[in-house]
Amino acid sequence: MKEYFTRKKTKKKKQLLAMILSLCMGLSICPDIQAGQLDSMNRQLRESHSHAVCGNDNCTHGHLPEEYAAVNTAYELIQAAKDGGNYYLADDIDIIGGGDEIYGTTKAVVNIESDFNLCLNGHTCSIKIVSDKGTAYYAMLLKGAANFNLCDCSEGKTGKLINDSFQEGEGNENAPHVLFSNGSGDIVMYGGTVTNHNNGWVLNCYASSGKQIVDGAVLEGFYTLSGKTIIVRSGTVGSWSSTGDKTGNVISGSDITIEGGTVNGGFVQLNSSGQGRFTGGVVNGYLKLGSNSVSEVGNITINTLSRQYFGGIDAANSSNVKIYLYDSPTFTGMAKNREIYCKANDTAEGATIIPHSRDGSKN
Repeated sequence: MKEYFTRKKTKKKKQLLAMILSLCMGLSICPDIQAGQLDSMNRQLRESHSHAVCGNDNCTHGHLPEEYAAVNTAYELIQAAKDGGNYYLADDIDIIGGGDEIYGTTKAVVNIESDFNLCLNGHTCSIKIVSDKGTAYYAMLLKGAANFNLCDCSEGKTGKLINDSFQEGEGNENAPHVLFSNGSGDIVMYGGTVTNHNNGWVLNCYASSGKQIVDGAVLEGFYTLSGKTIIVRSGTVGSWSSTGDKTGNVISGSDITIEGGTVNGGFVQLNSSGQGRFTGGVVNGYLKLGSNSVSEVGNITINTLSRQYFGGIDAANSSNVKIYLYDSPTFTGMAKNREIYCKANDTAEGATIIPHSRDGSKN
C-alpha cells in the first residue's frame, strides 16, 4: 500500500542559514546592502515549510520530513495538483466556477494527475462550482494511479477544505462530491476538516481500486465516504445527529476496517460478500451487514441513536451473514437493548454469530 511518496530532500534551509551567517560576518563592510540582503534571506527562511507527509511534528508513521512549496492562488493550486509534488497553502484560497472536461458530461475543477501531498497549513480552500442540470461536477478528481495525501500542520488544526458547489435546477441530492476517484490511487486524510455543504459525498470512490484511509482528518457530510477498501484509524467521519434524524449511509464499502476514531450518524454499510473488521473506535449509529458478508467485531463501541430501531448490528434483510465476536464490543443507547438484529423475530436466522478469541479458537 502506498500511503505517501518520497521526493529528494533539498538543502534549502542549510544553504539559507549558511548565507545568513556569511552576510552577518560582512555587515561591517557594507552595512546597508548586506542588511537588505539579510532581510530577504530571513524572509525566505521563514517561508520554508518542511514536515512529514502526515503533518505531525512527532510522526509515528515512519515518514521523513520533506520540503513543501507554497501556493497562494487558485491557479497555483490547480496547476500544482496536475504537476504533483508537495505543496502548502500560504493563504486562504477560493475557487469559483470553471472546470476541465474529463469524460462525457463529467467535469472537475482540481484534477490530481500525479502524486500530490497538500498541507492546509491552517488555511481554508473553498471550492464553489455552479453546474448545469445533468452535468456532474466534482470539486476534485483523482485520476489514474495518482495518490493524494491531505494534512494540516497548524497548531490549532484549523485547516479546511470546503465544497459549496451545487447544480442548478437540482436539489441537494445531486450536489457535486468533494473528491471523486475512479482510478487506482490511494487517498490518505491525515488532517484538516473536509466538508461538503450539500448532499453529495465527501469522498466518492466506489469505482476506485485504491484505498481510502482516514487517519486524523475530520470528514463532514450527509454522505461521507464511499469506496471499495476503506480504513478508519483515527479522526472523525460523518456529522453527529443526536436526535437520530440522519439515516443515510455514512460509510459504504466492500472492505471496511474501523480500528479507531469516531463515525457519526446513520449507518456503516458493508456491501454483499464484503469483509468487515470493526475492532476499535466509536460508531454513533449502527453497522448494516450485507448478504454473504463476513465481519470481525472486537473492542468497538456502537451507540445506536434514539430514533433508530435496527439494533447495533443489523442483518435483518440479509442472508448467510457471518459475525465473529472478538474481545468485548460495547453496545449503548438503543443498541444495548437489541445488540444484533438478524430477523424480525430477533433470532439468529439469516446470520451465524460465532464467539471467538484472538487466537482463532472458539470461546
